[in-house]
Amino acid sequence: HIFYDDEDGNAAFKSFRAKFSSDKNYKLTDTDDYLKIESVEGRKIVLYLNKPQVDRGLANLMALYEKEKRYPDVVVHRGHSYHLQTTIEVLTSNTKVAVLGSCGGYQNISRVLENASDAQIVSSKQIGTWTVNNELLKDMCEMMRTGTGEIVWSTLWAGMEERMKNNDKWKDYIPPNRNLGVKFVKAFQVMK
Repeated sequence: HIFYDDEDGNAAFKSFRAKFSSDKNYKLTDTDDYLKIESVEGRKIVLYLNKPQVDRGLANLMALYEKEKRYPDVVVHRGHSYHLQTTIEVLTSNTKVAVLGSCGGYQNISRVLENASDAQIVSSKQIGTWTVNNELLKDMCEMMRTGTGEIVWSTLWAGMEERMKNNDKWKDYIPPNRNLGVKFVKAFQVMK
């Protein structure tokens, strides 16, 4: 999870942290630069969240990934869209899921696929918000932790639809299995 030091990034970090700190199925390890969240029951889930107020947080996480030769399977953008290019630069061929939780993430699909050609992309057409992102991301973790380790987008989305029906921003989010923009870009690349 890549958080940026803007009002959205800071608010999202605090609320996301609280969502996991109150869940007995997860353990939080706080360092100077980042927060590590890992499951203690079920399948192994490990999340790294750079602290948005710490300039070196993301750089130190990248150094950790390089040292361990283990890169994120899921990369999540948490902040305003003008920071998105920095997040896209973190994507690798290891990235299986990219969550573009900022405003207009849908418009950056081709840029994401340049770095992570096989990534499944969750994006918003209009306004992204942590009130949706936090719920969606926690549900993704829970589906992986308690299930097979896979994300079944249709099942996940059906559960979210019910819970988020009163959040008017939810309708702007697009799951990978319905993301026609990704399908179009991939088809265009094949035709080239």
